[in-house]
Amino acid sequence: MSPPPDDRLEWLHAAVNAVSKLDSDDHELRDARCPKCNASAFVNAADLYYESAGRLEDDPNIPNEVRTGGMTDRQIVASLRPPRRRTALWPAALVALPLAVGAFFVYRRFGQGIGEFAFVADFLVTLTVFMTWLRRYSDQYYDRRKRWRSLHVCSRCGQLVA
Repeated sequence: MSPPPDDRLEWLHAAVNAVSKLDSDDHELRDARCPKCNASAFVNAADLYYESAGRLEDDPNIPNEVRTGGMTDRQIVASLRPPRRRTALWPAALVALPLAVGAFFVYRRFGQGIGEFAFVADFLVTLTVFMTWLRRYSDQYYDRRKRWRSLHVCSRCGQLVA
């Protein structure tokens, strides 16, 4: 006779399964047709990109063989690359430079006490701008990545379908 199942263990197992499915990007096209050629065979763009990039990495001098969607590996890698992260350093630098010049002017004109306050204010404003743009670029990156992972390519004509 087996011991009764532990409710806590079952709850933990269910919780782990639920968490693992939160970020699942299972985007299959069922009963979909290509708007261009009316075909029903699609390939996930991310999978196609990684396969082509792997083939090019293994043999950079690979012949220009036509693959899925009538594209070569080089065309697939060039047109279906994943989104890239952007840096928040440029917007912060564009704000920090004029503020630093202003803080230096205040330091020279009004002395050390007020000048140090101006530099601290410059730092805090620059840090706020940096963190705001960092959050904005991060949100945009994850939105673009989610769209890229749900993108499909028609196997026959190469039409992109979301």
